[in-house]
Amino acid sequence: MFNCHANFAKHASGVKNLPMWRTKVWVLNCNGEKIKLGERCFLRYYKGDEYVRPHNKVSQRDELLSCVTCYKVCRFELRTRDACRTYHDVAARENRTCSNTIPAR
Repeated sequence: MFNCHANFAKHASGVKNLPMWRTKVWVLNCNGEKIKLGERCFLRYYKGDEYVRPHNKVSQRDELLSCVTCYKVCRFELRTRDACRTYHDVAARENRTCSNTIPAR
């Protein structure tokens, strides 16, 4: 019925309090007493909630292209749409030289 803990937590507590799913799940000990799962040592090594999606991280948006004749490297800062267009135009050329690899600032 539930193929991961997130689906169970969503079912158990609705959409709210999803990060606190450990407090919503109870287990029975050997005496038959209900204990919160977060109070037990079962989840000591559980690291599933620490995953951060890659698109949330800041990534480098600079690209480097080199001249064909002198092998100097030119950096393109891909911050705007025009800078990306310039980079893609230069990258499409097979015989790029220093004169046409200089990005407009």
